[in-house]
Amino acid sequence: MSARSKDKSQLPATRTTADEHPGAAARALSEIIERGARVQGPAVRAYVERMRDGNADATPAEIVTKLEKHYLAAVMASVQSGVAAARGFIVDTFIIPNLHESVFPAIYGTNKIDHLESLGILESFSVASLIEAADAAAKSADVMLIEIRLAMALGGKAFVTMTGNVAAVQAAVDAGAQVLGAKGLLVNKIVIPAPRMELLKEIV
Repeated sequence: MSARSKDKSQLPATRTTADEHPGAAARALSEIIERGARVQGPAVRAYVERMRDGNADATPAEIVTKLEKHYLAAVMASVQSGVAAARGFIVDTFIIPNLHESVFPAIYGTNKIDHLESLGILESFSVASLIEAADAAAKSADVMLIEIRLAMALGGKAFVTMTGNVAAVQAAVDAGAQVLGAKGLLVNKIVIPAPRMELLKEIV
């Protein structure tokens, strides 16, 4: 079953028209990122070639480590520039060197859920902290992120849903809640051991 139900009649009547497609903003952001990646692609390839030429004796793993350090430093510099440009209006920031592979599909709402086991939900006061918490949750236990809902008609808040066996979901929710709690941005957390499948239609 798809994590995103196509049966709009099951959605709460209070949702706005824009919120009927909560992944639209995420998809637009993805297109911007992909466009930027295409533009930067030739420069990145040239940099990799230069690094290979300058480190002829390095193993592929060592080259990857050097690249990760270089681009991590570049991302950190970009974030710092954004914080400075925001002039104090920043709610939260984060940098995750190795993002869990399920995070982007959860933001896009494209993760496929064949069976809903227990259900875990984390809610945050900020978008950035929620993504960070979702990454921590996914890395801490064998769970599937269902969806990451970011800010749309949520007053700037965000939440993530996940499924798996009860013990795994509890561990994942606790790990994510620890990240949010450390920043004072945890709104709520919950684990439902045996949810009905109909619930999935109401929350995604």
